Amino acid sequence: MSYILLSLQKFYGPYFSAMALPQVAQPAKRTIVNSYSVHLLNIPGVNAFCAKYTKKYAYASTVSKLLDFPEAALHPKFEKRWQTRQEPLWWNVTARRDFEHKRSVRSWVSRRVRVAFVESLRKRGYAQDGSRINGSGEPLVGTAQFFPERPILNTKFKDLVLQTDSVITAIINRGGGLYKGVERVQGEKKRLFPKYTKKKDIKPPEIERPAFRKIKF
Repeated sequence: MSYILLSLQKFYGPYFSAMALPQVAQPAKRTIVNSYSVHLLNIPGVNAFCAKYTKKYAYASTVSKLLDFPEAALHPKFEKRWQTRQEPLWWNVTARRDFEHKRSVRSWVSRRVRVAFVESLRKRGYAQDGSRINGSGEPLVGTAQFFPERPILNTKFKDLVLQTDSVITAIINRGGGLYKGVERVQGEKKRLFPKYTKKKDIKPPEIERPAFRKIKF
């Protein structure tokens, strides 16, 4: 039996290989960068949160670690979830554990930033996903990330909306970006952080102590 199969493969193999159908082209995958590739926005007057933005699509800082391991069983599921996203603007709010250990507080401040950012998008004529509300005009494209800071606990909502308005302006103008400690202002480079200089040792002032008299017993 094996002799017959080998004979058929020898004589009819080239014939069937020539009639083989071409493979279907696979769709190109979207390029998604890691969260540390998102640039920090240096916007004056914004202290309630830390804002980052990039024109590329990036994973969230809380994305599953399974995306780094293609051999994992759940890797195709998580990858498909990100590859099939249709929003022109990806944005998320993440309250770190070092900000507040109570989960209820982290959820509250994250919700405040989300509502304020959606309000700022609506004021500029954008929907929640970055597309135009009226359908005319270019949408916002890229990835925006927000990380609440301690001053947000005492910031009024109207002041918080003003800060998210500044973020929308920075995204539209593609300006105010921070990259490797250098701020780009009108084509020039300006250092944001001064060079480290070692401080001189300051000696404490000498205190005059009263002289002790020897007591004879």
